Amino acid sequence: RVNSMLVAILGIAGGFMTPVLLSTGTANLPVLYTYMLLLNLGILAVSRSRHWPLLNYLGFVLTYVIFIGSLDAYKEGQFPLAISFLTAFFVIHSVIVYLYNIQRRQSSTALEIIHLVANAALYGGLAYWLIHDAHGKYFPAIMSMGMALFYIGHVAVFLTRKLDDRGLLVALIALAGTFTAWTLPLVFEKESLTIGFALLALTLLWIGKRIGSRFMENLSHLLYAVVFVRLFGDMHHGFSGRSTLTGGAYWDAMFDRLWTFGGAIGSIAAAFYFERRHPSKPPLVKSDSDTKRVLPTSTGMPLFYWSAILFLFLFLHLELNAMFAMWEAFRLPALTLLWCCMGLYFLYKLCSRESASTAMLAALAAFALASFLKVMSVDLAAWSFCELGYYNIAYTGQSVLARMLDFGSILLLVGLAWAWMPSVYPKSTRSAFGYGGLGLLFLYLTLELNSLLRWQLSEFQSGGITALWALFAIAFTSSGIWRNIKPLRYAGLGLFVIVVGKVFLHDLRDMPMIFRFIAFFVVGIALLLGSFAYVFANKKFIIADPSDDAGKDTQRPNGP
Repeated sequence: RVNSMLVAILGIAGGFMTPVLLSTGTANLPVLYTYMLLLNLGILAVSRSRHWPLLNYLGFVLTYVIFIGSLDAYKEGQFPLAISFLTAFFVIHSVIVYLYNIQRRQSSTALEIIHLVANAALYGGLAYWLIHDAHGKYFPAIMSMGMALFYIGHVAVFLTRKLDDRGLLVALIALAGTFTAWTLPLVFEKESLTIGFALLALTLLWIGKRIGSRFMENLSHLLYAVVFVRLFGDMHHGFSGRSTLTGGAYWDAMFDRLWTFGGAIGSIAAAFYFERRHPSKPPLVKSDSDTKRVLPTSTGMPLFYWSAILFLFLFLHLELNAMFAMWEAFRLPALTLLWCCMGLYFLYKLCSRESASTAMLAALAAFALASFLKVMSVDLAAWSFCELGYYNIAYTGQSVLARMLDFGSILLLVGLAWAWMPSVYPKSTRSAFGYGGLGLLFLYLTLELNSLLRWQLSEFQSGGITALWALFAIAFTSSGIWRNIKPLRYAGLGLFVIVVGKVFLHDLRDMPMIFRFIAFFVVGIALLLGSFAYVFANKKFIIADPSDDAGKDTQRPNGP
């Protein structure tokens, strides 16, 4: 009557404090909820003719605070009462947000849209708890589908009446999509609080980008921080004690985790996509009435990108570790293959960029090095590798295939990195992958052949290794000559020296005559081939003497 918002605020504050101050200690929920409904209807009536958003926010906060407090006295048989009044409060505060603005063709503010989203989030969480506690599985999906239809109906009316409030329309569409997306996990009982936080954070980020509200973007980033923390905790609890599950029990648990972690990681990836996009329309929220962006775009994009990569890798690593508990022999090779696939992804990103990317190169090198260290420290111990240079377990086709997959994954990664490394990177970087691959191939074949001969033909164990090294020596030497690569030639010559020394100082002691002959024969052939390679490639080591006169190409050897 006196057109004073202060009087209205004092009245509504006193109204909500009345049941608290007059509490007798005996719960009477029907009377309490009816009284709160009358107060909210009063706020709704005021909102038709007065634009007093502070009154709306105060009524919203006090309504949900008192309702949540009343749940201490809630009993199982009072579910119809609680859900009915909770739904009424939700509908009233949804209408309060836009009633005044629609009547006068005004656009909603960022705080009013936050009021709308917060109302939906609180109702969704409380209704889910009440329904799940009273009826169990499946039934919360009815609530989420009902909310999706509620907001879809609002969008339809909005578009039919051609209302000019882009921010409100964006919020309604986002809420409709969020509750629609939430319905499927609820139907299949894959609900998770982490999924709810992730969907809500993505909704706020999308709305903030569409209307240009930095405040909503900051709120979304805060929720994503909660999602990151919860994901680490969920992964710890979700995979603990699951490594021994087999058969149908494992697959049921796997699909549970796929819903939980897949939805949250997908939300993070979508957030990176939104951060990367530039707004095509001017913001609806004026900069002087908005907050500053806490997380700059230059930081937000890489943060969401690397977070999505990290959580996807962790999830796949833990899932493969649990999955291959059913095939223990291939568990460690499967993890190595995953690590190398991550390295191949970053190699692909390197090749698709025109300019150098230090982060992508560092990630590629990190996964390649980590895969190698994993094989040398963990995998070799699992295969009972002993100090004599062989695997002290039964030499079976399954173990051979597992080691081939393990070492082969790393060899493929470093080989492709050597072959595909873009020219914008230093030549030494490409060479590091190439020499690393050759060294790993030499190590793998040496260990594998040593183990094979140890268990199948122990008399030729030392000679077989000598023959293998001789073949590597001729391969290194001939390749170094053909491609004119001095370090590779030197490696071949050095290996020749080791081979000759090994033959005379070690192999002659206990080797039978026939195997001694084979070892000498292979080494001799390798030495002859190396000599012929140098003879036929003599021109590759001849250069012109710069001190001679022009036209006089006095030539001299350059190199071994």
